[in-house]
Parts: sequence; C-alpha cells; structure tokens
Amino acid sequence: MTGQPQESTPSDAPVAAVAVVLRTRNRPQLLPRALASIGAQTFRDFRVIVVNDGGDEGPVLEQVAACPAVRGQVDVVTNPQSVGREAAMNTGVTHSRSEFLVIHDDDDTWHPEFLAATVGHLQDSTDAAVAVRTEVVYEELTPEGVVEIRREILAADKSAITLGEVLRANISPPISVLYRRSVHDEVGLYDGTLPVLADWDFMLRLLSVHTVGFVDGPPLAYWATASSSPATTTRATSGSSATATCAPPWPPRVASASGSTSPPSRSASTPWRSVATNTWIGVSGRSKGGSWPASRRPTGSS
Repeated sequence: MTGQPQESTPSDAPVAAVAVVLRTRNRPQLLPRALASIGAQTFRDFRVIVVNDGGDEGPVLEQVAACPAVRGQVDVVTNPQSVGREAAMNTGVTHSRSEFLVIHDDDDTWHPEFLAATVGHLQDSTDAAVAVRTEVVYEELTPEGVVEIRREILAADKSAITLGEVLRANISPPISVLYRRSVHDEVGLYDGTLPVLADWDFMLRLLSVHTVGFVDGPPLAYWATASSSPATTTRATSGSSATATCAPPWPPRVASASGSTSPPSRSASTPWRSVATNTWIGVSGRSKGGSWPASRRPTGSS
C-alpha cells in the first residue's frame, strides 16, 4: 500500500450540493451515531466523505454498510498513515466536488434541519458561510457506551460576532458551519501543519475577506467534548464495530429541574432566524482542539 489516500468506495454519482467531510480514527463507538445524524437530515442532496485517518479500515467499511440512512451516499477515503486531524480535513475537501462544504467530526451530531437551514441561507444570500446556534455536549466514553454528562448552549447571550471577536477566541466549531467551496480558492486549504485549531485559522482567513451568516433559534449543531476511560482508547478491531448501532441521535434528552428528561421543543414563537450579516456565536476561551499555538496566536488573544 502506498502513502497516498486510498478511496475504498469510489463513486461516479452526480455531484451533490453538499459534501460532508467526516473525520474518524478508530472510534467505533462514535462513527455510527455520526452517520445516523447525517442520514437523518431532511435535506438529502449530500455526499459524505469519510476520512479514515490511519485507522483500521475494516470497522469503518462495516459501519458505513450497516447504516441504511446514508446508503449510496458515502465515499470512504483512508490515509494509510495518519496525517493528523487538521490535515485530514484537507483529505476530505480535495476528494469532494460539491458547491457547499461542512466538517463533521465523528463525535458530533446535528438536528435534522441543519442542512436545510444552512443551505437555504447560502442559496438566498451572498455570505460565504453560515453558522448555527450550537450546544456543547459533555460526554464520557466508557466500555459500556457513551454517557452524557451535561449540555450547555454556546454563548447563549450572543447572536453576533465580528472578526475582532474571532481574533480573541476560537468560537467557530466546524460542526456548526456550512461554507462555499469557492472560499478555498481565495484563502487556501486548512493549515495542516498546525497541531490543533486549523479551523480557527481558516475562519480568520475567511472573515478577513467575506461575511458569515447566522441562523438563530434552537441549536441545530451539537458539539461534543468527551473524556475516555482507558478501556475505550485501545486500537479498534473488526469485531468491536458491533458495539454501536446506526441509530438516529435526535431528539437529544435534556434534563429538567425535576431530574426527568424530555426532548427539546420548538414552538411557533421561537423560529430559526437567519441573520445575513457577519455574525457567529461561540464560547469564550473554549476549544475542543486545545489552545492556539503560541507561534500562531493572534494579537490580543489569550
């Protein structure tokens, strides 16, 4: 096998409107849930590019085949050796041809209306990208499965940002941003030399030349941050892929004051609102990927 990415499921299907780049590496507990999240979208003109970054390919192919919601809409591209999370985004981008792009990590999920809302916004505006209100989901990976600890809305008191805000903090989780492919022609690909936060760097370059829209209302993206017990960090095998199923993650369960759980609701008084300005929401000082490298930290950030 060469050092070049190997496409295990090449497709000559028509080009879809949206390419969903799904990064994964030996996480059989999480990949089926991510696939189901994508498969539950009401907007169906998408193609999934699963980037298996140096992980065992067998379980990935098994789990893709076992998810009927995305059957016929997935290409698997395997990097024989890991190129790292940041460069893996470029593997997916360069193996896609769609007008719109979005990065979907294997631990994150969407509301079923995410693509419908964001594609609709970009089709009706001149924004180069659009973001949605996002919820952070804190989880723990255990041998028995994924245990949800708590949730919180990202910067619930904010519904707009500026380039200056993004310079101070990484407030753009990839799961919540759909953008135009043409942006890469202007600002380049993700910086694969960075150890973390290439998405932040990319958003700064994007915002320096374009506007970003915002879809307000209930959260449409769920940004997971997880800790792992030792038993869940071992190398995956083909047999371990059976530990998870391709089950739709929606609706999420939200704890009430009484301790009971119920799915979130959306009433007519709280519609999703598209704000066609240079806006975003985020959480100050938090990033799933870590802190900005000192050598690349923008002036004024911490």
